[in-house]
Amino acid sequence: MYRFADGFDSCAATADLANKGWTIGTGWTWNGSEGVNGGGCIKNTGAAGNLITKSYRTSSNATTVTYHMFWVKISSAPSSAQAFMLFTDDVGTLTGGLAVGSDGTLGLATSATVIGSVSTANICDNSWHHIEVSLSKSNAITLGSYSVWVDGTQVLTGVVGGPNTSNNGTARISYRSIGAAIIVDDTFTWDNVAGSGPTTSPIGVRQIDTLRPNAAGDSAAMQRFGAATNWQAVAETAADGDTSYVYTGTSGTIDLYNFADLATTPTTITAVVVNSHVRAEGGGTINVRAKAKRSTSTANGDTVEIGGTAYRNIQQAFMTDPSTSAAWTAAGVNAAQIGLEVV
Repeated sequence: MYRFADGFDSCAATADLANKGWTIGTGWTWNGSEGVNGGGCIKNTGAAGNLITKSYRTSSNATTVTYHMFWVKISSAPSSAQAFMLFTDDVGTLTGGLAVGSDGTLGLATSATVIGSVSTANICDNSWHHIEVSLSKSNAITLGSYSVWVDGTQVLTGVVGGPNTSNNGTARISYRSIGAAIIVDDTFTWDNVAGSGPTTSPIGVRQIDTLRPNAAGDSAAMQRFGAATNWQAVAETAADGDTSYVYTGTSGTIDLYNFADLATTPTTITAVVVNSHVRAEGGGTINVRAKAKRSTSTANGDTVEIGGTAYRNIQQAFMTDPSTSAAWTAAGVNAAQIGLEVV
C-alpha cells in the first residue's frame, strides 16, 4: 500500500516542508535548484547527527514489509561510519537503516554511528544514486530481513535483529546529516499491505514529476477566495494558506482541474499521487476525497475526515487510469483531471 511521496517541488522555502508533515532538524534546508532533475530537494552540509523526519500511517502490530526509495547525492565520505537514512517506530526506536563508511561504501546502519553488513557500492562520489530498500520488521518478530538496490542493482541483503518497541499505527523515516554535504530528492514509501499502491519490491528506478493546475476542469462548483478562477486559487507552488483557496460547506460539491503535461514521456508510471492541503472551518469536521477523471470515467479516493482549523496535507494514490482500469500512460496523465470533493 502507498504511504507517502515527496518530490520536494511544492515548496518556496524551508518552512514549507513543515506544511507537508516534515519535522526539520538543524542544518536541513529546502533547495529549489539542486534536485536530481534540477528542481527541489532537501540538503544538509552541517555536522553529523541531525534529522529531518516524516511520520506516516502504517499497519499497527503487523508483520509488514516497508519499502522505501529515494535519490541521494553525497559529496564525500564521512570521517567515520554514519547513518544517513533511518527507519524508526513511533517512539523513535531504530528498526533499520542505511549508513556509509569512511571509504564511502553503503552498509546497514545498526546504530547512528555503527555500520553492519557492507556492500561494495561507493555512493559518496558527489553523484546522484537511486536507492531502494525493503525492511521486514514488526513487534511480533525478533529478526527481520532487508534488501538494498542501488541504481537498480541489488547490492546488499541480510538479517536485522530486535523488534519495534512500540507501534501505534505510525512509523517514521528520517534522513540524517553525516558531516559531508548530503542532498535527498524524490522520496517514496510503501508496504506489502493490500490496498492502493504497489505491494512488492523492487519496482526499479523512479522519479517524481510535480504538476500543478493550469486550467479549469469539468467542474468548478466550489466558491473561491483570493483568485480570479478556482484553479488559480490552488495553483501556487507552495500552499499559501488563507491567501487564496476554494471552499464549500455543501456535501457533493466538486472541483476538477486540468494540469500541465508531464515534462517527459515515461514508459512506466507507478501512480498518480494527489496532494490536497485542507482544513475545516471553526470547531467542526469535514470529509473530503480526491478525484481523478479521464474522459467520462471518474475514480474516487479514500474519504478522509478533517478536523480543526490548521491546514493538513493529505495524499491519495491512484494506481490506474479510471478510463481504462489499466496502468497510467503519459498520454493518460496528460489528459486527466484531478480534484477534490466534499463528501
